[in-house]
Amino acid sequence: MTNGVEYLSDGCIVDFDAWESTWEKAFTTLRVRDASKWSSPSQIKSSSILNSNNPHESGASLIDGKCAHPICVVEAGHTNYHTANSAASTVHAEAFARKQRETMAEILFEKMDAPHLFIAPAPALAAFSVGRQSGLVVDVGGGGCRATPIIDGLMLKGAQRRSGRGGEWLSDVQYRILNQRGIKVNPRYAVKVKYERGGGGSSTTSDGSSSSDVIMEDRNNDNKSTEEMGRVGGMKKIVQYPPTTTNSFHRNALRDVMYEMKTGGHCVVPNYTDAPTDGSKGSSTNSAAAVASSDATSSEENFHNYELPDGTQVDIGGSGSNLRSLPGLLFEELADDATRSSSLSSQSVVARTLTTLPLHKMAHEALSQADIDARKELCGNIILCGATTLFPNLEQRLSAEMSAICPFTYKCKIIAAKPVERQFASWIGASVLTSLGSFQQLWLSKLEYEEYGVTLGCQRFP
Repeated sequence: MTNGVEYLSDGCIVDFDAWESTWEKAFTTLRVRDASKWSSPSQIKSSSILNSNNPHESGASLIDGKCAHPICVVEAGHTNYHTANSAASTVHAEAFARKQRETMAEILFEKMDAPHLFIAPAPALAAFSVGRQSGLVVDVGGGGCRATPIIDGLMLKGAQRRSGRGGEWLSDVQYRILNQRGIKVNPRYAVKVKYERGGGGSSTTSDGSSSSDVIMEDRNNDNKSTEEMGRVGGMKKIVQYPPTTTNSFHRNALRDVMYEMKTGGHCVVPNYTDAPTDGSKGSSTNSAAAVASSDATSSEENFHNYELPDGTQVDIGGSGSNLRSLPGLLFEELADDATRSSSLSSQSVVARTLTTLPLHKMAHEALSQADIDARKELCGNIILCGATTLFPNLEQRLSAEMSAICPFTYKCKIIAAKPVERQFASWIGASVLTSLGSFQQLWLSKLEYEEYGVTLGCQRFP
């Protein structure tokens, strides 16, 4: 399937051809157009497309080219995060979002032959996934985090706040820490394991690359034949880069290594009482050193080591930077450029953010932009979603931070579903929404699309 990074930019579609190819691949994989999938055995037997004894071997097609189900599309739901104070830019953002919806509707109706269509923003669907029509949705994903007030199922676009701190940003900081320690990260595809027949021998060192290298810099072709050897037990690990490796493949492989290390179970969000309170800010070149401020957050005496794919042992809590408290950076004050994504991501669009505040202050600012009569209800329904929220103790830390900065008359309650439900909150919310009997009249049918046009048809979407 097409990589989403190739056609998405800050959640917005920039390459609709690749987006259409993704839908085609999904339709083929799920057999959406397969006539035999939605037919009873008696209908299949009498169908003219199954005249042969074995239609699959004879080449007879079971596909009639039509989609049997309505389609609910989840859009990013982002507001303008380039120049928030410019009225002209806000109008441009609204026009851009409207054009996105119209293009999606045209493709799904014209190319995918969808019978009915509905487009809904992801924050509203995340609230529906936990049975709430109103609440403050705090979504922390791979590309960043955002806080969106939802009232009666409608998103307050002007009150939404978004930051570039997310899973990919944490992976960037983690790599900088390894880089500062002089540890070279090699992807799994370049590691080969060979078992030794003889006795021991000492482990070899890295190739001496500079510690200032950035993780996702494109590899030069003359470096792909480099070999490194590490000895673990009775086997020898050889690092050898194939000559035909592309730069994008290499970047994605390194991102996978950083993701595996980050989610290895050792990363824990520091407690609220252990968090630094001096409010000191970091810098772009020294942002990784902010992890060291939480060295004392863990009471464990022995930090276990983490083994990289090439056999390199990484001390999780040593060398002045505690990787165990890496997720705590989501709650710390950092400089503007410290929240920008490095070259870990293939695109630098995450750097364009609306705010650089930490997670709890960003949620408080979004809460302050809502109507004063609705703030108490929003405080009591803070909905946590996104895969990056699965770090241990993040829910408790956010609850403590929000209770500390909100008025004492507001009772802050964090609603965190099960891990799987948090990862797929938008999908679950769309399933809940479309199964309601009162929702069926909100579908945009293809007949209405052909009669009123795409511009008028898309006006019914929230």
